[in-house]
Amino acid sequence: LGARVHHGRHGAGTVAELMDDGRTRVKFDSGEEHRYRPSSVHKLMPLEAAEVWYTNAMGALLVCWLGMNLSARMILESNLYFDRGASFETFAPVLLNAAGRAANTLSVLFVHFILTYAYISGGGGTVASSLAQATGGEITLSPALARVVFAGTLALAVVHGSHTVERLSTLMMLGMGATFVLSMSGLLSSVSVANLLDSSGAEDAAVWGLPPVWRPLPSFLTAFGVHGNMPSMMKHYGKKPAVIVSALNLGLGCAFATYFTWLTVVLGVLGRPALSALAETGGADGLLEALGAQSADPRLIASLQLFGNLALASSFLGVGLGLFDFVADGLGSSNRPLV
Repeated sequence: LGARVHHGRHGAGTVAELMDDGRTRVKFDSGEEHRYRPSSVHKLMPLEAAEVWYTNAMGALLVCWLGMNLSARMILESNLYFDRGASFETFAPVLLNAAGRAANTLSVLFVHFILTYAYISGGGGTVASSLAQATGGEITLSPALARVVFAGTLALAVVHGSHTVERLSTLMMLGMGATFVLSMSGLLSSVSVANLLDSSGAEDAAVWGLPPVWRPLPSFLTAFGVHGNMPSMMKHYGKKPAVIVSALNLGLGCAFATYFTWLTVVLGVLGRPALSALAETGGADGLLEALGAQSADPRLIASLQLFGNLALASSFLGVGLGLFDFVADGLGSSNRPLV
């Protein structure tokens, strides 16, 4: 809540509400209000990248990937001085003063709880809409009950432990990979290099006098936010930094490749004029329809929707595990530094 966003037509705005049905209400400075469904979250990135276009967007994506990778390794390095299972509440008092520890606790809790709330809200909407669609409207769930079903089912895996989360996440990642490849394979041949290199209007994308590359940074940073799970990774793999770094590189590498491909396809296929018109008329909700019109494969939209649903569920598992281990560490961990 309170995050500042930008829309190609409506301009600057503020996230005003995370609604019960999972949608996000944005109040724009112009006085207009618009609501975005959870399934539109992954579609907002290309529209935001369209403001700065391909070169700047890829520069921002690369900077975020590198910065988040290195900072995650710094957390791992600190974690290695403590027993297996230690989380932020154990090593923060040793490494930080009282004010730093309080800031650390509040920030970690805030990020994990707000993400968990967002994923539960979005997941509940997905469960309710999927069930209604599958049964032809014969079975419907209230937003509250749908959120309980979504969170309760996946929370069982989180409580059971990291091994269960790993197996479930692996299955979801395989499903995400299959649906993403299926949907992108029919569009890659339509990517136009001329569209990607179109720099018209880039000078209008500066933010507060800063280069355009700064504009998409807030959205791109969230794509590589694994820091809350670094203690959970050491608890799962043991004190094996080489193994953990390999897993970190693999995970962030897959995320980078996915976003790189997604942005390349969307920006290269639709082009700047089409995306600008989309922002003026259909916004994020019309992006899938625009892509579907460029492909003869009727499965494209369904594949991308399934990809988004699996991404939402796997994100909840990761954030939930990090929050669970953080709270467990704060409530009763006796870990101490090894040196």
